[in-house]
Amino acid sequence: MAQIELNNIREQKNKASRLHKRPLPDMTPMVDLGFLLITFFIFTSRLSEPSKLNLILPKEDGPPINVMDSKTITVLLLEDKRAGWYDGQTAIEPKLQLTSLSGNNGLRKILLQKREKVKSKWGDAHEMFVIIKPAKETNYQALVDVLDEMLINDITRYTIIDPDKTDMKMLYSNQ
Repeated sequence: MAQIELNNIREQKNKASRLHKRPLPDMTPMVDLGFLLITFFIFTSRLSEPSKLNLILPKEDGPPINVMDSKTITVLLLEDKRAGWYDGQTAIEPKLQLTSLSGNNGLRKILLQKREKVKSKWGDAHEMFVIIKPAKETNYQALVDVLDEMLINDITRYTIIDPDKTDMKMLYSNQ
């Protein structure tokens, strides 16, 4: 370790011309502190890595998935953080209802209500199936918000497909 070096005081008093040496501080604690800070910043940078959402995609040559209409809800995404939804898979005469994507009274409330209906009728809430249909004007953030809702509400069965002509007609007639 480095130490403070001082000349002998008696020798300094005896000299005609006094030479003063400055004391040198001990730098060991500063080096230790530097290494601790470097270690801390490396550790925290590892903790803040971005997370990713894994999508499980079906095989392209696999069999089609058959789901009952009573277990299905269809969500049509709009461009302004709103969504239209109806029960079932196909839009023959559905009642399209609009809701917001965010908040507890928006899409989350609708998904939880449908989940409870499926659980009471079929005994397992994981039987629920959600069809997500983003319009061409839908931004990426809206799709990510809906996928987050699937994760938050523990909905494991969902798909993302393009809306058909009937869906687009309903969307633009209800705006």
